[in-house]
Amino acid sequence: MLQSAAVFFARDFLSLEFPKMKAAFADLSRVYIVMNPAEAENIRVQDPEGEVILIGAAPVSSGALALDDADAINRDRFLRLATAEEIAATRRSIAAVCDHVLARYRPIFYLDEPVSGYANEMFSRSFGEAGALCLHFQIAWLPGYCFFVSDAAQAIPVRLDMLSGSEDAVRRHVELRAAGLARPTYVIAYGKVLPRIRDIFVTLGKAVYRKLFRRNAAYIDREVGPHLFHARSLWKSLFGRYSPDPVAHAADTRYVVFPLHYEPEALLAYFSRFYRQEEIASQILDSLPPGFKLVLKEHPSQPGALQLPKWADLRASKRVVILRGDYQAARLMQLRPAVVSLGSTFSLEAALAGCPVAVIGGVHFQDAPGVTRIDRPGDWPRILDAPTASAEDLTKWYADFLDRYCFGGNIMRGKTRIDDLPHLAEALRARLQAN
Repeated sequence: MLQSAAVFFARDFLSLEFPKMKAAFADLSRVYIVMNPAEAENIRVQDPEGEVILIGAAPVSSGALALDDADAINRDRFLRLATAEEIAATRRSIAAVCDHVLARYRPIFYLDEPVSGYANEMFSRSFGEAGALCLHFQIAWLPGYCFFVSDAAQAIPVRLDMLSGSEDAVRRHVELRAAGLARPTYVIAYGKVLPRIRDIFVTLGKAVYRKLFRRNAAYIDREVGPHLFHARSLWKSLFGRYSPDPVAHAADTRYVVFPLHYEPEALLAYFSRFYRQEEIASQILDSLPPGFKLVLKEHPSQPGALQLPKWADLRASKRVVILRGDYQAARLMQLRPAVVSLGSTFSLEAALAGCPVAVIGGVHFQDAPGVTRIDRPGDWPRILDAPTASAEDLTKWYADFLDRYCFGGNIMRGKTRIDDLPHLAEALRARLQAN
């Protein structure tokens, strides 16, 4: 008879954080999937009763290559560039883990970070089809709150009904954001030069370590591209030229803002079929009405990204304004711009300021007042005639979202906490029964 289980993909820092949730799943077998022996050891120390499955160690079944996974391979930012042999080996190892789990357990819950690659897309698909409630954690707009989704983007949040009366908390957060405070917990402060110089060396050091000591590791663990990209961006930020302040030179110009996401961000391929940000920006530029300029604003955690070669053509356009990541979002709102985004929370702040907003990605606030979901970047001009939302309507909408779907806590490296773990466990079981 199959044992009922909670299955965790405990990659990277989650090998330290997920075992802290074991009390919520004490009545179930706990199965942890990891990428390397160090992660396996983290699990065994904190949850010795859980089973640990190391990717690449499980026996490969004859059905390992019978997966309908071409799209999943092409969405993976690393795997789509790999050799045929590397792709085949990865497919076999992931299928072997799925076979191993499903031969021994009946997955009740599957917990994971946001879907960001082939491995957790296939795990989520396989265990979800077997009946598991898939729980990919996400960080809410308000610091100190999280929610789960069961899809690869944020379009299907998992209802928990754990909170109530959140309007005051949202109103306070709106005030803080207008003052440039209460930034998301994942944002890195790069306004000063010294932190950027420090992180250039730290990030390059991580790349060298992976190159020298992880050359035989799983493809995710040995990839150095993201580290090199970030280090190049920080270096470029020290010398790159940016546009004059558009607020000081607005004249009769109207603006549409495209805020960048951190790159290379694996999540982008799951939010939308448009995920190469320079291509999105080019389509917006190509559809600019007369009298408009396009503002490209770097992510606060990645100054210098717009100075990289792939943005050269857009930088050369006289209809494009280039802003560094630490330019204050609240100042931009003085221009009353239109905003087009894959799903940046900049969009929410723009909607609160009465700006027309379009999102291309399947984000959790795509149905909020004043936010319009569009199919293609070039469709953005239609939001110019769309009704904008009042700050009160949007505040009430987000407060309702908190009440229905969020829980107090944070899931981050070294900062994980769940404010009421027993209540969360009850809410998850209630949702499972409702489904």
